[in-house]
Amino acid sequence: MTGGFGYGEVYSFYKNNFVGKMPKDIKIKPISRTVGKDQVLDEIIISFTHDREIEYMLPGVEPTGKYVEIPHVVIMKFDGSKIAHEHIYWDQASVLVQTGLIEEKIYLLRGFNKQDDYWNYPKISFFCNRLFCLIP
Repeated sequence: MTGGFGYGEVYSFYKNNFVGKMPKDIKIKPISRTVGKDQVLDEIIISFTHDREIEYMLPGVEPTGKYVEIPHVVIMKFDGSKIAHEHIYWDQASVLVQTGLIEEKIYLLRGFNKQDDYWNYPKISFFCNRLFCLIP
């Protein structure tokens, strides 16, 4: 299950599927935050070892023990003092490659490995930004 509609479903999702259900070594690295009148956008890097099922990201997938590092974009909109919506975006194919569930060679965009340096990687001739590379 991902998210929900209305207070009850959203509360249930966060309580039963999200908060406290993340891997033991999860790290969240903020990259940028943009604040508007009634909306906040965060760019973050989430890293973890896949040591348990992650229902919102890999539902039904047994732990692989693989290290995952994946960019996320979180958009939260407010209606007065209440949250109107929260949207979370990430590249699911990169998660599947990094957990070994699909082969990297069939997927054009490659996530970084644990030892990669976001600001200096890579010094090669094909297109890259600090989060992914297009492999020829």
